[in-house]
Amino acid sequence: MRHPGAKKMPKSTRMYYSPGFSLLELMIAIAILGILLALAQPGFVSVLNANRLTGTANELLTTMQVARSEAVKRNARVVVCRSDNPDAATPACNTGAGNWSGWISFVDDGGATPANARNNTLEAGETVLRVGSIQAPLVVVASPAISGASQRIVFRADGMARAATSLLFGQLRVCIPTAEPADNARDLAIATGSRMGVKKKNAAGACGAPTNAES
Repeated sequence: MRHPGAKKMPKSTRMYYSPGFSLLELMIAIAILGILLALAQPGFVSVLNANRLTGTANELLTTMQVARSEAVKRNARVVVCRSDNPDAATPACNTGAGNWSGWISFVDDGGATPANARNNTLEAGETVLRVGSIQAPLVVVASPAISGASQRIVFRADGMARAATSLLFGQLRVCIPTAEPADNARDLAIATGSRMGVKKKNAAGACGAPTNAES
């Protein structure tokens, strides 16, 4: 019981104590966290790369499916081609050798100049259906049937893609040069001119050109 004459301690001078971490405990916690992060990093990188591969491959597959359906609907040719400037105001196809850094899909009806219809080149007034960009270190590599056709896939009005006079058998490989994950590629196959699908591929950490047919 407080003596009647004792003074009450001001609130500002009261001392409070709360439990906390000592410096040693904090250092131990940081060390454990560092070990856990080091163990988890390879798995995290593999999951991240796998998601990037799948996302890009599915986006490219959607582009092909839309191109095929639009060719039938419009009764016109639709081209999907390699492009180094897909997001530009006036994108263009790149017919040279090398990996794809992007793509464009357009209706090849001549646009403002009907005489230029079916020339496989994006002209003023032609409708661009879809575009896509590839973020490094991902690359897209075409099989010989596609790279040999000036890096283009052309769907005719019947919905079929052809290489010269025969139905197209070709593949586009979405790839990242790493062993994390082991299945470091996604092969988008076009068979019999219209049947399309994506398949995981162990490319042994490299990004070489795929074969024309699924393997």
